[in-house]
Amino acid sequence: DEENQFNPMKPRHQLARSPATASKSSKKSPRHPALSEIPLPVPKEEPVELSPPPPE
Repeated sequence: DEENQFNPMKPRHQLARSPATASKSSKKSPRHPALSEIPLPVPKEEPVELSPPPPE
């Protein structure tokens, strides 16, 4: 990973792996089935909804 940061051409690949860019790239180019298989942070939101809302 450190070598990728030192190389100026490697960071581009890291950005593609980043979750932020991965979500955008997955929508633009659905050619990466691997990204679709990766569990998105959506499952984490489900348990949050089950939990009772904070008393306002």
